[in-house]
Amino acid sequence: MSLIVRPPTSNMAGEYRTVSTTLLTPFHGLLPTMRSNRLTASVVAIVALWATSCGKPRVVPPTSPFPPKGRWEMAPEAPLSSALASDGTSIFAALSNGSVVALDPASGGVLWTRTGLGPGLVAARAGSLVLVERSGTVWGLSPVDGTARWKTGTSVTDVLSVRLDANRVFLGGASGLAAVIVSTGEVRFDLAATDVMTIDVAGDFLTAIEGGALVERGREDGAVVFRVESPEGKFGAPALFADGRVVVGSGTRLVRAVSQKGKFGWRFKVGARVQDRPLDFGDHKRVGIISFEGVFYEVSLGGGDMRRRVLLPSRPYGPAMLVGDRVFAPIFEDEIVVIDPRTTKLVGRTKLGGGFLSQPLLVGGRLVAEISSPRRLVGLELVPGP
Repeated sequence: MSLIVRPPTSNMAGEYRTVSTTLLTPFHGLLPTMRSNRLTASVVAIVALWATSCGKPRVVPPTSPFPPKGRWEMAPEAPLSSALASDGTSIFAALSNGSVVALDPASGGVLWTRTGLGPGLVAARAGSLVLVERSGTVWGLSPVDGTARWKTGTSVTDVLSVRLDANRVFLGGASGLAAVIVSTGEVRFDLAATDVMTIDVAGDFLTAIEGGALVERGREDGAVVFRVESPEGKFGAPALFADGRVVVGSGTRLVRAVSQKGKFGWRFKVGARVQDRPLDFGDHKRVGIISFEGVFYEVSLGGGDMRRRVLLPSRPYGPAMLVGDRVFAPIFEDEIVVIDPRTTKLVGRTKLGGGFLSQPLLVGGRLVAEISSPRRLVGLELVPGP
C-alpha cells in the first residue's frame, strides 16, 4: 500500500510525493525523507487513522470455569422426582416421597422441607415456586418457607412436562394441557390432549409434542395454530422462537425449521438423532444443535446453513444451556463441557464423579446436579467469567 502526500509549502504547489507504508514502521525509516516536522505529523496522523479503521477488535475468549473453586455433596432422603429448580436465591428439589426441599446453593444445607404433597415436577422463578403433582394438582408455594399460597386441580393426568413462563405455569400429560396463573392459582385453560411432552413457550405462543405430532398453540387461550407430523419419524424436543418459528429434531438424522403457519422450511442433516431442545442464542441469527454423534453445531436460524461445529467428548445427556458468555452442555455420563458461543470452541470440561440422573442446574456461580453411585446432589462453585 502507498500514500499520496502533498507537502504543505507554497513553493511546492502541484508537486506530490508517493510514500510506501512499508517505510512508516518503524517511523525513523521515514524521517530522512521528510522536509518538515509538519509533514511528519501529517503522515503519522494519516497512518494512525488507517491502522485504526483497518484493525479488528481482539476477541477475548471466556475463561474456563473449571476446576471448580469449591464442592459440596448432600444425600436427599429420597430420589428426585423431577429436575431441580431455582428462583435465583434457593434451589428446590421435588422428591419421590412427596416432599419439597429448599437448599442453600452455597453449602447444600437444607433451608426448609415441605411434606404431605404428591410426587411431581417443580418449577420456580423470582418470587414464585410451583409444584405440579403427577396427578395434575398444582400448588403455589412460598419460596421462603414452603407454605401453601393456593392449590388448584386440573384435568391433566400423568403429568409429563411443566413449563413456567412469566405469570403462567403450563402442564401437559397423558390426558391434557392446562395453564394456571402463578400469582392466584386461577386456571387459564384446561384442554383435552394426548401425551403432551416437552412444552416450550416464547412470545405469544407455546409448542409441545402431542401424540407424536408438533403442535403450536396460542399462549393465552391454548387455541391450536398448527399441527404437523414428522416426515421422517419421531420429533425431538422443539425450540420455539418469539415469532412463532420452531426448530426441532426430526427422525434420526435431520433438524427442521417450521414456520408460524406450520410449513416446513430449511432442513439440516446431522450424523445422528437430535433429541434435546436446540439452543436459542438469543440473537435471532443462529441456533445451537447437539446431535447424538457428539457434535455441537452452530446453524443459521434463517437458512439452516452450518457456521461452525465442535466435537464433544461424548453424546449429550440433555440440552445445552446459555449462561452469560458461556454455553454449558452435560455429556454422558458425568461430564460438563463449556463452549465459547462466539467461536464455538471448547474452553473447559470437568467430571462430577457420578452419572447424571437429571438435568443439571446453573444458579448464580454454581452448578448443581443429581448424580449416581451413590445417589446424591453435588454443587460446584465455578470460576467466574472475565
